[in-house]
Amino acid sequence: MCAHQFLLQRRPRPVSSFQASLGRRADGARYTVRLGLAAAIVLAMPWKPALARQLTPGAVPVPPGRETAVALQFIKLTDASAATTDFARATSVRGNTNLRLTLQLDALWGWTGATVHAQHFWLAGRDGSRDARIVQSVSNIEGTGFHSVGELWLEQRLLADRVRLKVGRLDFNHEFAVVEHGSAFLNGSMGFSPSIAAGPSFPITTPGVNVFVTPVAKTTIRLGAYDGQSGAPAGGGRRSRFFIAELGRQWGEGTDRPGRISAGGWRHTGRFAVRASRAAARPDSQGTHGWHATLDQRLWQRARRSLGRQPSTVAAFLQIGAADRRVRTVHRHLGGGLTLLAPSARRHRDLIGVGVTLADWQGGFEHIAESFYSLAVGDHVAFIFDVQGVTRRESRGDRVSRGVVASLRSAIGF
Repeated sequence: MCAHQFLLQRRPRPVSSFQASLGRRADGARYTVRLGLAAAIVLAMPWKPALARQLTPGAVPVPPGRETAVALQFIKLTDASAATTDFARATSVRGNTNLRLTLQLDALWGWTGATVHAQHFWLAGRDGSRDARIVQSVSNIEGTGFHSVGELWLEQRLLADRVRLKVGRLDFNHEFAVVEHGSAFLNGSMGFSPSIAAGPSFPITTPGVNVFVTPVAKTTIRLGAYDGQSGAPAGGGRRSRFFIAELGRQWGEGTDRPGRISAGGWRHTGRFAVRASRAAARPDSQGTHGWHATLDQRLWQRARRSLGRQPSTVAAFLQIGAADRRVRTVHRHLGGGLTLLAPSARRHRDLIGVGVTLADWQGGFEHIAESFYSLAVGDHVAFIFDVQGVTRRESRGDRVSRGVVASLRSAIGF
């Protein structure tokens, strides 16, 4: 796997203080037991020599249809950021260590169409975006340090893969509101819209169920239901829920111009603070909702004459989101950008990106322009040089804050 590929992870959300406290409540012995059980399952598997040789530490978690029986992935990301002027408190160092295991039960035990996936991660460092009051996190691995089990699910494919069922602890953004060509950017809002309020995503996954139906080729209906308590509790002893539905369409697979589009809506049943003009009569609102749309399109490709070198490609992405204007969340979002893979024959693993993300709320806004260069060093190491210009106003009548955040990320993946 090329170095830039293991960077293309779905975009995590910033960790709130409430979410961080949930993570710290987890008992260390419980995680030890979980990891021990996972290790026991792996060691107890009736591996054949041929299957044992398929253990590929550099593999990405195995998607449906792949033949690899066992895929183990290790990713270590470390960021150092320095900020100027109004956002100086965003200066920080942070790290994320991620371990994933994917088992294809068809190849291992003859369970047709079944896949198991487990993940554990460790976060370290300080949430500089929160301290600098930046809504759209300048790093997608920011958050108060803690460790947790991430995704842990069982997937079953049926009817010649026209139906997929997934159940367990889930990150909704691995299947919904995905922006493929925005996922290599450091800013958290490049990967999915910040208008999706309190969606269960990294680092707090929650129990949930996903159903995917492909009625005709290249068209998929996606449905998801999740426990929403970690994002926004319901109050009154009840548990909140997060629901999302999406329709997606792909085209051009196997050609020089593949693309995908999706659109959907979501609803969270937790309690959210309302905007100031309504707060006197009703301090909070039971539930909120919104919609989103994404577009990914490869625009250009040029093949390399040398064997084993990736072609140069230019791709674009666009995302739009809108949410309930009554509550104190981002109610409108627009983002987009361009990426260039393999800028030269000698740097055929490198990736360059430029993009913008514009978030508005009641009386305020935050606009961020970002550019990065991902420098690959072999197949398993990369360094990302990233610069973001931030312009922000908290509310109508406030001073507009401006600043620059420069970051260096090191990435190791096996």
